[in-house]
Amino acid sequence: MKRLLLLLFFAFLVGCTSTAEYDLDDVVAEVMGEEVTAEDVYLYRYHRDHSFEQSVRYYAQQKIIVLKAKEHGFNMTEQEIDEEFESVRGTRIYELFLEEYLASLEEGAEMLNMDVDELTLERYKRGIIESESATYYFTNVFCENTTIEPCPDTTEEFHEKMNEHVRKLYEEHIEYRFNE
Repeated sequence: MKRLLLLLFFAFLVGCTSTAEYDLDDVVAEVMGEEVTAEDVYLYRYHRDHSFEQSVRYYAQQKIIVLKAKEHGFNMTEQEIDEEFESVRGTRIYELFLEEYLASLEEGAEMLNMDVDELTLERYKRGIIESESATYYFTNVFCENTTIEPCPDTTEEFHEKMNEHVRKLYEEHIEYRFNE
């Protein structure tokens, strides 16, 4: 089930095309003092129907959760990430995924001067890190324990509290730098 969820998350990440609205080294945002370049966003662009600015916003919002998780002790090694990727590579679900998104991956790889396998691996790794860091962060901030198990609290009040926390993070720690 976890593999299927990761593949679905990854499918969401890949369904995109890119435009040359920005040079790859243009700084388009700052998150907790760390610069976000257009290349970062193009590597991670989500959906062909989203504008570049929407993609920047989503990338920055995900990045802040990763950085906050690290502040709380989250650490995932390259080996753990690679093992997770290898556990799905070659499966039928993964092959179907590649067939569906190959054109998007090829386009992105060409723009970024990468090969398709390299871009696929990079996007998948980012998906793993974001998924695991979000679980870790929200568990540590909103739950009594510090394990990587989801909080049992699914009440509307809990979700409102979590959403308000996230909105404040975005307001306090993200600065956008869009071209006019």
